[in-house]
Amino acid sequence: MHAKAYIIHRNTGFGVAYIGSSNLSQAALTDGLEWNVKVSQRESPHLWEKVCATFETYWNDNEFIPYTEDSKERLREALANERGAGDDDIILPFIDVKPYAYQQEILDKLDAERKLHGRFRNLVVAATGTGKTVISAFDYARFKKEQDGRPRLLFVAHREEILKQSLATFRAVLRDFNFGDLLVGGSQPDNLDHLFVSIQSFNSRGLWERVSPDFWDYVVVDEFHHAAARSYRTLLEFVKPKVLLGLTATPERMDELDVVAFFDNHIAAEIRLPDAINRKLLSPFQYFGVTDAVDFSQIRWQRGGYDAQELENLVTGNDIRAQLVISKTREILLNVNNARGLGFCVSVRHAEYMASVFNSAGIQAVALSAESPRDLRHSVQRQLVSRAVNFIFVVDLYNEGVDIPEIDTILLLRPTESLTVFLQQLGRGLRLHEDKECLTVLDFIGQAHQNFSFESRFRALLGQTAKRVDEEIEQGFPHLPAGCVIALERYATKYILDNIREATTQNRRQLVRRIATYADETGREISLADFLQYHRLGLDDIYRRGMWSRLLVTAGIRPDFEEPDEERLTKGLRRIAHINAAQQLEEPKIFGARR
Repeated sequence: MHAKAYIIHRNTGFGVAYIGSSNLSQAALTDGLEWNVKVSQRESPHLWEKVCATFETYWNDNEFIPYTEDSKERLREALANERGAGDDDIILPFIDVKPYAYQQEILDKLDAERKLHGRFRNLVVAATGTGKTVISAFDYARFKKEQDGRPRLLFVAHREEILKQSLATFRAVLRDFNFGDLLVGGSQPDNLDHLFVSIQSFNSRGLWERVSPDFWDYVVVDEFHHAAARSYRTLLEFVKPKVLLGLTATPERMDELDVVAFFDNHIAAEIRLPDAINRKLLSPFQYFGVTDAVDFSQIRWQRGGYDAQELENLVTGNDIRAQLVISKTREILLNVNNARGLGFCVSVRHAEYMASVFNSAGIQAVALSAESPRDLRHSVQRQLVSRAVNFIFVVDLYNEGVDIPEIDTILLLRPTESLTVFLQQLGRGLRLHEDKECLTVLDFIGQAHQNFSFESRFRALLGQTAKRVDEEIEQGFPHLPAGCVIALERYATKYILDNIREATTQNRRQLVRRIATYADETGREISLADFLQYHRLGLDDIYRRGMWSRLLVTAGIRPDFEEPDEERLTKGLRRIAHINAAQQLEEPKIFGARR
């Protein structure tokens, strides 16, 4: 949206701002919505102050520079390069590459963490598409310059595509086409000094037996949310580099394995999805929560998720649900033949079924999986870009590592338990591209198992707000990123709210994680009363898992302390929490002994 603001100052000292976007353009006249808002300083002083403060923030931002007649060529080049900021673009090494302003902010924070705070193990949380690998390459380049030599580098990921793209990025930033070697699949590196290796190859080749723990000076672990898994344990327990950098789009895991704890419960720098959209680094989205035709609540829950076989049997061959998907896709997209979409499915059989149903309905579709030949994948991808194919139904593919910026539609055809996977799937369509105004998401929402959580995914889509997620839903999501919309159908709303409100029983690790993220979510310092109100918890939900002060220590919010009677006090406080009569509080037996 191109916004214009007209501010009129009168003799009274009050002003009026007309903020709007009434443009005569193809987008405005076809699929755009044009808004104009009048804000009066006299009638709405708080809104006036916010408008002025926001304007001043943008006006003084270093990312904005004055435009003159001599700036035309520079503007043209900047617009051409704008869409090249992400992880997965292959940059030729002879081009002078510089970090974007937001990437430089993260680099400066990393520098401060090491030089001012002495932290040499750092985690960077950056939304998909904001250039995590680019950040690591520039950070290594600075480290290399400070070391005045060629410090050894180990870059670890779990997919070959990620490693190849990362190697190309490092070569571009370092301006050295000979830099680095791959160790993945059947490749054999010339040496181990600057190695880009898959975690599978690191383990299968037994690299820890060939080098010393401090062999590599600088270690990068990409997609660090995987690092809590057993396959990464050997690596992280072995390496002793001067600098370790973890990269992830989200450190939150639903399986209770703690990623942030590896970094002393501290995130060095982050740019989350809402912030990236507000900065126009990613495409805005319109998210439609469609009431599903199936009930997922009775599916067996095991190993932190739905039973895959039961889930597959429920949705594969379900013609009623498939026709609902087709009907809603046509209704919301209007012209489905112009779509470039991905549909995320339960299994290969489900993906093949959905592709068949779409083709029968006259919508060109193909099914792919991680087992599909590489040539076929590339061919289908080209067909999607040219719109010879409108939808690719996938399973275990395109979650991460490969981007198609042209994608403008996402169909979420299975309940995704993992917040990380959900954001990765969403991120496949958030890349900026000149052919799309926004990303359209159709999420088919049915009754969920009691262990399934809707709250985390909607919290991840919101900007910083002190409101609870259920309040955001009831009030129509007033704190979404700029240009974004979430529209939930009636029963989809009911299923989500029921799920959120019933999820009151938290285990200790989940509770600590919520305490640790409270300030970032709300923008306020934590207090027991505010925390209980915000998460709709009772005192017993706290004291059944430990003393509040101890939980704050575990979350890294306050320093450790020693209290010999901590266990006894915790039990006593829990008993007191159930007493609501002043007379009972005065009795001498509440701690189990007379005074």
